Amino acid sequence: MFTFRLEAVRTIRMNNEEQALMRLGREQTILQNQKMQLADFIKARSEMVVSLATKEKENVSGAFIRLYTDAIRGKDQQIALLMADIVSQEGVVKKTRFELNEKIKERKVIDILYDRDYATFLVEERKREQDESDEMAVLRYGGSA
Repeated sequence: MFTFRLEAVRTIRMNNEEQALMRLGREQTILQNQKMQLADFIKARSEMVVSLATKEKENVSGAFIRLYTDAIRGKDQQIALLMADIVSQEGVVKKTRFELNEKIKERKVIDILYDRDYATFLVEERKREQDESDEMAVLRYGGSA
């Protein structure tokens, strides 16, 4: 029966890779949500601008127009802050992707060692079986091997 001498290390590396993959997925979801929120903010701002243009044609008070322009400026600030958050989150995603690649490389090193150990085991197992077969042939037919 084959037992890998570094099985615990192999398991840890595989778990680390899975955790990094889940972390990457979570960070990408956050980034996607931020991008959708940005699109909503931009759409809301556009609607505010169109609404302001409509209100200006209706001959409303200056205070009302001031209220709308302040709201548009506020939306511009929200958009600017969210764009900064998106840039920051893209950096986090990039860093997380790099960490995942490192975890994959670490696991692949262990997998190579596993494959080598397994190949060695197979060679030894075949040799042991061949020796047993030779011994049985000697016992059955007599003579020296």
